[in-house]
Amino acid sequence: MKTHVKFCARSLTLGVLVQVLLSTSLFGQTLTDSTRPVVSPDGKKSIVVDRIFRVIDGEPERYPSRMVVRISDLGSTTTRQRRLEASQVRLLNPPRWLDTQWAAFTYNISKNANGVVYVNSDTGEALQMEFVALRRRMAATDVVEVELTSFEVTEYANRITRVSNITRRNRSVFPLFLRPLPPYDTSPFPWVFADQVRAALQAYHNFLTKHGIHTLRLEQASESFAPEDKMLAALACADGRPIALLSPMEAESPAAALERVNLFPLDADVTLNCLAESGSPPGDVPTSSTISEDGESLGHFGELAFRTSWKNEQTALVEQEVFESEEGEPHREPLYALHIDGKIEKLGSPKKPTDAETTATAGMDEQSTWEEGPALPNSSDDTTATAKELSTSTTAAITELAPKPTPQAPPATTEKARPTQGGSSKKATSRERTPSLTKKASPTPSPSRKSSTKRSSR
Repeated sequence: MKTHVKFCARSLTLGVLVQVLLSTSLFGQTLTDSTRPVVSPDGKKSIVVDRIFRVIDGEPERYPSRMVVRISDLGSTTTRQRRLEASQVRLLNPPRWLDTQWAAFTYNISKNANGVVYVNSDTGEALQMEFVALRRRMAATDVVEVELTSFEVTEYANRITRVSNITRRNRSVFPLFLRPLPPYDTSPFPWVFADQVRAALQAYHNFLTKHGIHTLRLEQASESFAPEDKMLAALACADGRPIALLSPMEAESPAAALERVNLFPLDADVTLNCLAESGSPPGDVPTSSTISEDGESLGHFGELAFRTSWKNEQTALVEQEVFESEEGEPHREPLYALHIDGKIEKLGSPKKPTDAETTATAGMDEQSTWEEGPALPNSSDDTTATAKELSTSTTAAITELAPKPTPQAPPATTEKARPTQGGSSKKATSRERTPSLTKKASPTPSPSRKSSTKRSSR
């Protein structure tokens, strides 16, 4: 994807006409709502932010998700523009210049959910943050307490990288290791915080390169925290393979924190929900968090969820959570023990849905697609592997542990029930990320924009 787009026009009127035609070609039939131009401190540039409303059945959508930033060089006809994807934009605040190079603006997503964007006027690069921060005033102390429940960062450069983060105590802890979120009052965060986010993104890119990982997706609601918040454990999908990870909660810098992360390969029968997303566009392709759920399977009881917990300060467990009925409470069975020194022990195998459950629900997943990646090695109960083998390449480490098992053909009469991203209405306990939490935080979401997150009744 090009970093920015340049076009010339003979006059301002012609430039506006070209912009309208370009919006029509990019988005189909649309309406544009623009902020007023704001001139840079040196008087050489101006910035305008457009909201693009798609017209559906003759009516513009209530809250758009697409924006276009246009930066024009005054005294010439050169304009740079950057297309941005947001969860949704209810209210767009006018942009402001931080210096002669960087400009920033903010927008409201829904109650307690907001977005901040920083734009480089010279290169067209952009840094976007979307977050959900709940504010509560404590009755005893009259102090306003802020709880950050979601923090997502998107970097627009030569490629587009979108990072959903695990949050704890008003800060992002993995994969971006950051200080607590500054107070927000509809103004952009101070540039020093944006610079910290950029440094954390660079450390994250280096971390992926070191381990030979192209895409890393976190399993929602799988994280747990060690006593006194010294370490966190979570499940994730690395290039379509299930893994577990242990990450420190205290470090001198983002790079130092990621240097101490341990990655553990898991067996292929640990079917995570993030594996179902492996068919979606990769991180360098623009994506939308508002894919329609009309064709999404609702899931069913008998499926499994996988989570982590801490046995003590030195050991975390990977567990399966089984939902057998709507009335009964789920129970957990340990599968792996993860040690902070990088060793892993296999304690059991995931429970499979019974034949009766498989037969009763075989037709429910016809609309969902599933593409299984290469199977991970099976570990015997008395085998201990070290996560440090992943330091050069996750794929290589998985290959070296053991030969891949030959996949078995499914029975001819039944179709194996697979967990879908929607999941069971009973099991979905996900703490959703920022674009996903648009639906959660907004009591009246846009009828034309539905969130693609897992449904949750808990």
